[in-house]
Amino acid sequence: MTNMLQDGVAFLGGQLKDHCGLSVTYYRGQSSVSITATASMHRYEVIDTDGIVTVVTSRDYVVHAADLVVGGTTITPRAGDTIKETIGGTERTFEVMPLGAEAAYEPVDPDSVLLTVHTKKIN
Repeated sequence: MTNMLQDGVAFLGGQLKDHCGLSVTYYRGQSSVSITATASMHRYEVIDTDGIVTVVTSRDYVVHAADLVVGGTTITPRAGDTIKETIGGTERTFEVMPLGAEAAYEPVDPDSVLLTVHTKKIN
């Protein structure tokens, strides 16, 4: 049985796909899966192990965790994976990256139905 928060996340995830989604291809090595994601830009302040603060601009993708099935296996994002998206008629590649000591992705909700994947543009 689900609770109100779980129902809300499922609804929000569906609305994001239906009204704000864009087609991207998620790659792990040579394997890939086409998914619908929602893109946004965020600025983060990242503190390294020496205490130095760096401002990082990330193109973040909100994805449904259940959509990340590559080679028949459900995966979680990791550094080095890539996402390809066509922007203005040109295919762009974004590399999944951690933010400092943090992970390359973070759950949007307590059950990790939706994930925010952090990337940097590499072409």
